[in-house]
Amino acid sequence: MGNRFSRRLARRMLYFRFLLKDRKRHNSLVLEHILGLPFLVLPGVFNPALFWSSELLAEGISSYPIHSDQIVLDLGTGSGVAAVFAAKAGAQVVGIDINPEATRCASINAMLNKVEANTHFLTGDLFGPIPGRRFDLIIFNPPYFQGDPEAGIEEAFFSRNTIVRFLADLPLYLVSTGKALIVLSSDSDLEGYRTSLAENRLMDKALRQKHVFGETITIHEIQPVTERNRAA
Repeated sequence: MGNRFSRRLARRMLYFRFLLKDRKRHNSLVLEHILGLPFLVLPGVFNPALFWSSELLAEGISSYPIHSDQIVLDLGTGSGVAAVFAAKAGAQVVGIDINPEATRCASINAMLNKVEANTHFLTGDLFGPIPGRRFDLIIFNPPYFQGDPEAGIEEAFFSRNTIVRFLADLPLYLVSTGKALIVLSSDSDLEGYRTSLAENRLMDKALRQKHVFGETITIHEIQPVTERNRAA
């Protein structure tokens, strides 16, 4: 009971912080910085600087072994943070978002950060725009909350079974040695996530965590179960 009350209090504090400090930066044209890189955020696009998952993911990508001969997929690209950091490491990156304003925003930020030559952005739902393609690394910062979003920015926060659908199709889009990085909150449907991992013969490990306002955000590394890594 005490833990539940603490989390409710933390959420209310976060809400008042948003009202007092960050409201003008939400759903507005604004220039933000993530780990020193500039990102222009268009109205109707998730602002990566107002929450913690995007910066945590950028930190994780910056320390992850991404090579220049790799092809990376960034699902739910938003303003393009993960795509830009992966491209800065030298990878060829495809970014996808269901929100057309987000893919337009990500394209702008690729140019702003001088990685437009090795990034390409598409609009669509999950793997829909790239049937049959396989990737060395797939990155996903999904909506955390179960619910039916209205079009636009709410699709960054609410969805129905998006993580379950992602995990069901994931093995079809990875090369034989491929892996995925997904960012999840302690407020996500972690039980459904674990069930889907098992159903699709996937395994994961936590790479990096951040604790803020009673919430834990974690980067998980996912890969298909094989005899070799099962033994390990």
